Amino acid sequence: MSKPERLRFTIFDDLVLLREVLHQNPYEKHERWKEIREIVVNVTEKAFTVRAVKDHVEYLFALLAKDDRANLRKSATEEQSDEKEQLLLQIREMSRGFKTKNVPKFKHNEVQQSVLAEVDIKKENESTNSSDGEGTQQNVSTLLEQRRAVKRPCGQPLKNPSLQFLREKQQSERSIRLRELQLEEKKLALEERKIALQEAQMKLEEKKFQMEKNYQEQKLKMEIEERKRGIESQKQNYTLINALLHMVQEKQDLH
Repeated sequence: MSKPERLRFTIFDDLVLLREVLHQNPYEKHERWKEIREIVVNVTEKAFTVRAVKDHVEYLFALLAKDDRANLRKSATEEQSDEKEQLLLQIREMSRGFKTKNVPKFKHNEVQQSVLAEVDIKKENESTNSSDGEGTQQNVSTLLEQRRAVKRPCGQPLKNPSLQFLREKQQSERSIRLRELQLEEKKLALEERKIALQEAQMKLEEKKFQMEKNYQEQKLKMEIEERKRGIESQKQNYTLINALLHMVQEKQDLH
């Protein structure tokens, strides 16, 4: 007896699911879990049930609460892991205001329909050995296609809010990053101007210092020369006086 393949969430599935939960906020209106499930099924092409989608979000919350980064980051790049944790934190914060209220649980008929649908698939798989294989396979395919189908107006193209939300988010992030780069360039330009002004100021100060130094040196030289000339003049006067005194003395000696 063949068992239905258990559907597992990949990192891509997690991101699609978490983006849609953040976008629609099913904690405000419980019925939105159905819409989220339809989007996830359409994007991932995996027949997740409403219960599976909701339980998986709670499971991710549990990993986040335990700080189990190994499982949170399993099979994911660093960028995907960072986005996944950021989405979980935003969803958890968003849900707190609604979880404190009386949030309705899954309706019994929703759970019953989900279980019956899975039982139908199991029965169809089991009957392939005893009944017409082609007809049974067609019925199973029909059930799976019904699970994958997303309601849309006739003749209108299918719109994916999750992908649209992702594109808008990426565009917004690119715009923010561009503004940050432009601001960083302006800051760098201002820093360069500031450095250039400081260098010019330093050069001006050096020039002024050099001019002052040259002036003081020239002034000192002039003072030294002036003193030398004064000393030389005094020497000459002293020599002249001595000569005159000597002449006077000689005349006196002759008389």
